Amino acid sequence: MIKRLHVCDTDAFIDILDDSFTREFNHIGKKYGSGKWEMRLTYSVMRLLQIICGTMREAPDILAYYEEGKVLGVTKVVPYNSRKDHWYSEITAVRKNIQKKGVGTALKEYTVEYYSPRARRLFGNVREENAAMLKVNSRAGYKSYMKKVLLTKEALTHVEVREVEGLRRFNHDEKGVFSLYERRTPEDIRRIEDKNPGDFGYGNIMKLFLLLDRLRGERDKKFVIERDGKICAYFFFEKLWSAFENLEILLDPECGNLSEVVRSVVSKVSRDKNIISYVPEYRDFERKALLNSGFTAKEVYINMVIECGG
Repeated sequence: MIKRLHVCDTDAFIDILDDSFTREFNHIGKKYGSGKWEMRLTYSVMRLLQIICGTMREAPDILAYYEEGKVLGVTKVVPYNSRKDHWYSEITAVRKNIQKKGVGTALKEYTVEYYSPRARRLFGNVREENAAMLKVNSRAGYKSYMKKVLLTKEALTHVEVREVEGLRRFNHDEKGVFSLYERRTPEDIRRIEDKNPGDFGYGNIMKLFLLLDRLRGERDKKFVIERDGKICAYFFFEKLWSAFENLEILLDPECGNLSEVVRSVVSKVSRDKNIISYVPEYRDFERKALLNSGFTAKEVYINMVIECGG
């Protein structure tokens, strides 16, 4: 039976993902990263809000495959745009000892069936070398539409921090960043992703967690570089684990060689963090800037999409 994960089974969710992430991210030797108490608290708050407010289109869904009361596999689906009509199948994982028994396939097919009437599009990505999961996604109806390259960078110990002209914190810059996104994205990809300025801001759930972070003395790491009234670079360092962050980056080639700028921003903002970044293959300028800043290219991922009826 597949249904929404019970709060009391949060530990099983973490255990399954720990094993899956250790195998998937062997090159950085990292587990899922969220502690059990932290994940249990976060998920409990989410479920409480869902119970109080009904269906919350901003809240992630965690679905689980149950057999005789035991969690055999899990999948996590998160909202993928500000209109909440695009969803992203972020994680699907099963217990190591029951792989290739149809649990992952059942979770994928259930996710597509459940979200088809509720979403316009359902997105996902699969490591190019993971032929088995690519086959599962294709059977569920996913079609590939682009590739991304995973780049990684280890935390720096000693580095000279330089000031960057025009660098400042993101402050109601949704329209400027969206304009940069449009300039850096081919038309066919823009048509599929169908983004708008609101997709570069924060939803209500995210604002709540950012407020909690501020109460703990932490701040979000979203920055832009503005020169002559124009946004020419966007950096969003999203916290993944205690020592890891995911970098979303957009650069305007018309602003010149920004490799040294990227190196300085990373050194200034997150020099003590390990960083990963998934860069679309068509954004060669961003990829080269990261490589010139000390990043290393790793696996290639296939981004996939299903056109739904919601």
